[in-house]
Amino acid sequence: MEELINNIQEAFALLDKVEKLNDIIHDQQSNVDSRLSDLYHYIENNNLNAAECCRIIKEIKKVREERRDINNAWEILRIFNANTGKLQNSGNRSILFAEIKREQKRLNNSTYKNRVYKEEEIKDILKGTYNDVKQVTYQALGDDNNDSKGIS
Repeated sequence: MEELINNIQEAFALLDKVEKLNDIIHDQQSNVDSRLSDLYHYIENNNLNAAECCRIIKEIKKVREERRDINNAWEILRIFNANTGKLQNSGNRSILFAEIKREQKRLNNSTYKNRVYKEEEIKDILKGTYNDVKQVTYQALGDDNNDSKGIS
């Protein structure tokens, strides 16, 4: 009987730990987003030399990778939280675990798809041959022919 009580207590402790992860992950994501914002604003407000640009880009990359890990964990927790009712039956628990593993595999194999820039445009930026930032803005607004109406 004591072993049963201990097992139930351990199960409750694990569920509490998973529940606390929701808050921890939310706080981590908020922190990472603030760090990225700091870096973006520093770039916007300061003139940087080439070496400084490289260092700040490396930091942005590191923080973005942290953010990706946090978002992946958030997606796994989202599936778990949406399906806690399945914990009552052992058959359902295996289905829930399979869903979580499937999502983990999807997340590990997912790649970012650009929202605005085409891959060729990014390659041109890297070569230093792309300078039409306004055109991208106007295309996003559906106004391909605008030269300088209000947005700069």
